[in-house]
Amino acid sequence: MRPLRRLLRSLRRARLHRFVLVGSLNTLVGYGCILMLQAISHNPVLSNLLGYGLSAGFSYLTHSRLTFGHSPSSRSAGAYLAVLVASYAINLAVLKLSLPWLSPVAAQGLAVLSFAAVSYLGQVWLVFPQRRRSGPGEDATDAAG
Repeated sequence: MRPLRRLLRSLRRARLHRFVLVGSLNTLVGYGCILMLQAISHNPVLSNLLGYGLSAGFSYLTHSRLTFGHSPSSRSAGAYLAVLVASYAINLAVLKLSLPWLSPVAAQGLAVLSFAAVSYLGQVWLVFPQRRRSGPGEDATDAAG
């Protein structure tokens, strides 16, 4: 049983590593959208919101396929959007709450980390739950990973 547990732990870590790599790619795409929109509109807040919105579809497709090995579906797309909105809301809350105590750069860093953590947990538990394959005489059940 121990070798199986070690294998499951290493697979979970591999998924986390893929999440970080795919998330880094998505961050570059999203940041590029934000900078392009800011150059056009000269409005940082609007550019930030629209940049996240424009890059959300790319992020969903890359995480569903590359990070979690799922085929895109309307159910998972809706759940992904809900997790993205919740992650963004928590990101803004962390940013606003930490600005009186931290420098803007540190506050932004903490906000980005909160976004990544909430997004990852939401994707693992709600958007792309892993199915445990059933053996003889067992029912398949969802496992959070």
